[in-house]
Amino acid sequence: VGGDMEELQDAAENADMPPHQSATKEQKNPLTKSNSKIQELSSVEDSQTLYVQNVEEFISSDAAQDTMVDITKILNEAVSSLSYADPLICNVSFDLHESMSALELMDPDMDSSCILNEINGGNVTICESENSPTLSNETTVDRKDASIIQTQGLIKIGVNPPAGLNDPRHSQLKWKDLTLKDAAVVALTTLSLIESFLDGSSVAESLYTSLYAHDAVLSDMKSEILYADKESNGSITAPMIAVFSTTLAAVKICECARTIIRHADIYEEEDFACNVYGFRFFFPDVSTEQEVCDYLNQAIKSVDKDTDADNSFKQVLLHVLRCKLFFFNAVTSMAKVSSATIEVTATTVQLIARDAVECFKHLESLLSTSSLGKNRSTFGLRAETVSDGSVCGTFLDTNINRPLLGNSPVRQVAFKPWCEMLASLRKVAEEMDWAVCNLLLKGSSLGRIRRMVRHISKASCNILNRSFVVFLLYFEDKLLGRHYLVHMIANAMCRDGVPHGMMTSTEYGSAFLNRLAKPIYDSLKVFLLNTCRQRTFIETLVLKGWSELHLEANAVDFYFREEHNLEPSKTPAFVSNWVLSQTVFMMEYHLGLGIELFLLNGHHDLAIAYWYWDFLLSTQLNLTTAMRNAKKDLKTISEESEKGIEHKPRKDHQGKGKDQRARSDKKKKGKSGPKGAKKQSQNVENALLPQKSQRIISPEDMEDEIEYLLLTLRRQLCRGIFRFIIILYQARCLIQPKFEFTSHRIRFMKRFQSFAKISQPPPLTYDDFLKGSDFSALKRWNCFYQQQNLFDLEKPLSTKYQQQSRVFQKNSVP
Repeated sequence: VGGDMEELQDAAENADMPPHQSATKEQKNPLTKSNSKIQELSSVEDSQTLYVQNVEEFISSDAAQDTMVDITKILNEAVSSLSYADPLICNVSFDLHESMSALELMDPDMDSSCILNEINGGNVTICESENSPTLSNETTVDRKDASIIQTQGLIKIGVNPPAGLNDPRHSQLKWKDLTLKDAAVVALTTLSLIESFLDGSSVAESLYTSLYAHDAVLSDMKSEILYADKESNGSITAPMIAVFSTTLAAVKICECARTIIRHADIYEEEDFACNVYGFRFFFPDVSTEQEVCDYLNQAIKSVDKDTDADNSFKQVLLHVLRCKLFFFNAVTSMAKVSSATIEVTATTVQLIARDAVECFKHLESLLSTSSLGKNRSTFGLRAETVSDGSVCGTFLDTNINRPLLGNSPVRQVAFKPWCEMLASLRKVAEEMDWAVCNLLLKGSSLGRIRRMVRHISKASCNILNRSFVVFLLYFEDKLLGRHYLVHMIANAMCRDGVPHGMMTSTEYGSAFLNRLAKPIYDSLKVFLLNTCRQRTFIETLVLKGWSELHLEANAVDFYFREEHNLEPSKTPAFVSNWVLSQTVFMMEYHLGLGIELFLLNGHHDLAIAYWYWDFLLSTQLNLTTAMRNAKKDLKTISEESEKGIEHKPRKDHQGKGKDQRARSDKKKKGKSGPKGAKKQSQNVENALLPQKSQRIISPEDMEDEIEYLLLTLRRQLCRGIFRFIIILYQARCLIQPKFEFTSHRIRFMKRFQSFAKISQPPPLTYDDFLKGSDFSALKRWNCFYQQQNLFDLEKPLSTKYQQQSRVFQKNSVP
C-alpha cells in the first residue's frame, strides 16, 4: 500500500458502485469496524489475533472481490504492535515454507497466479469463461491460465507450456516463417540445453525451456512434416525440418542419458537432477533410434540442397545437425550394448566419438567467423540483443516451468557462451573415446582396469561417461561384459606371485575367489564416484570388506601348506600378502584423498599425514617387492626343472608359476636331505610349477614396472616432505600449534579412526609419530643433507618414469 493516501481515498469514494450494492462503504468494509477494536486492545497477541481474523473475514467477503478499499491505517496500526520479539502477524501454523512463499507473491517469475494488469501498454481483461476469445489489441486472459501475455508478439514471460504450434498464448513461436538463420540459432540453443542438462540442471530448467521441445509442439511439427511428405505439396521447408529434427534429437539424447545415469546411480545433486517434473520425452510418439536418425539425415540433405541461404548460416546448421547425429548414435549405441556385441559396439562408438570431436572443432571455428558468434551467451539470442532483431526470444523461456520447481529458491541456471558450450560437449565426446570405449577395448587385466578407472577419477569426467563405465563395469555376469570376474582375479593374483593352481584347482581357493568378487568390484567402482564421496565409500564398505578377508586369506595359505606338506617358515603367505597389498592400496588412496580435498590443513596436520602416508607406501612397496621376488623364484624353479628333469605337470595345475618358486627351493634340499625330502620336493614342483615358462614381456608387465617405479617415487616424495616440515620445526621456522579444547593426540585419533579397526597393517598411534619425528639426535646440517639426498633421488626416478610412460602409452592408461 503506497502512494498518496488522499488520492486513494478519493478514488475509493468516487468509484462506480455496482447496482446491487447499496450499502455504505463502512458496511461493506468489515476491516474499518476493527479500527476502534484494535486501539482498545492492550495485548499485542490479541491485536495480532484480531487482525488475522478480520483479514480472513475480509478475504471471504464479497467486498474483497468487487471494491478496492484503503486499509493503510489498519496496516499501520498492526505494524505498530510488532517488535523484534514478535516480528510477524501470522497464524500459529505459519512456517518456513509459507514465509518463503510469501516472499514470492506477485513476482511474475515465481508466482504462478500473478497476472499483471498492464503489459507494454496493452490492457488485460479477466475473462470468467472457460474459452477465451482470440487475442486482439485488448488481450483476454482466462483467470485459470496463470500466464502473462504480451500483445505485441514479444517473448512470453508466462508459465503455461504451449498446447501446440498454433497456441494463441504463444503466438510468437515461429514455424511457417522460419529462416535458415532461425534454424541455426534453434539448433545451437538446443545444443546448449543438452550441455546444461549434462552439467547438472534439471530438464525443466534446461531442455524444456525451449518451447519447441514440448510434446504438443513436437507432435504438431511431426504431423505437418508427415502430411507434407504424403501429399508432396512442398510446404515444408528445410529450416522447418531442421528445427524439428534437432529438437527431437535433443529430447531423445536427454532421455537416453537420464536412463543411463539413473541406472548407474552414482550421481550427486551437483552432478545431475533426476526429477523430470512430469515431462515424458515425447512418449506419446514412440520414435525409434532409426527414425530419429532418418529425420536428422533428411534435415542434412534438405539444408545442403538449399542454395538461397547464407552460406555461413548453412554451414553452422549442417555442422550442428551432424554433431547431434554423432552424439545421438554414440549415446544410444552404448546404451543398448550386450556382451555379444561389446567389442564391435565399442569400436564403432569410438569412431563416432572421434568424428564428433572433429565436428565440434569445425563448428567452433565456424562460429568464430560467423555473425552468430558475436552473441557471447545463449541469452544473447533474445530478440532485444540480436543486431537485426530477428531471432530467438520467440522460443526460449527460462521461466516457463518455474511453478514446477516449487516456491522455495532454486539454483539459477547459467547457460554457457556458445564457444564454452561446444568445448564442454567436445570434452564429453573425447571422454567417451578414451574413458569408455578405450576401457572396454583395452581393459584386459584387473590391474589395467584399476589404473584406467583411477585415471577417470583424476580427470573429473562428466557424469554421463562415468555412468556409462559403471553401467558397463559388470553386466551379464562378466566384467566389462567380456571377462569372468573370478578368472580376472585369479590372473591378477597369479601376476602378483600367487600360484595359479592354488586358487583355481582347490575347493578352498575357488571359494575364496568367489568371496573376493564383491570387494574387487567395490574397489573399482569407488573411483567412479565423486571425489568427495569416495572417502565415505572407502570407510564404510571397501576397508571393512578387505579387513574381513584377512583371516580367510590366512586359512587359504594354511590349507595350501598342509595339502602339499610345505614348511610355514619357508613358504610365503601368498594369498595373505596379496590381500594385505590390496588393503594398503585403499588405505593410502583414502589418506591421499584427505590431502587432495584439503581436509588436512596446517603444517602439523600435513606432517602427520605425510608421515602416515610414507608408512603405508613403504608397506605397499615391501609387499610388492616380496611378491615380485616370489614370482621370479617361481620362474627360476621352472627353468631349472625343464633343464634337469623332464616334467609333465598335471592339467589342473597349469599356470602355478608363483608357488613353484618356494617349492623348487625345497626340491633342491630334498636331493641332499632325508628320504622324505625328495617326496616333498615333488609336491612342491607339482603345486608350483607352471606348464612352461614364458619369457615374453607383455604390455601389462611393463605397466606393472611403471607402477612400481611410481610407487617408489611417491614414497620418496612423502618422506621428503615430512622430513622437510620437521626440519622447519627444528629451525624454529614453524611453531607447533596449541589448542585449548582439544589436543594433538585426540586429533590424531579422529583423523585415522577409520584405520583403527584394521588389524593388518597395524594402526599407528600418536606416540609412534612422536618417535618417528624425533630428529634431536641428528645435527641440523645432517638433517638438511639427508633431506637434499631424498629430493635428489627423485629426479632420476621421475625421468625414468616419464621415459617408460611414453613408450607404452598406447597400451596403457590413456
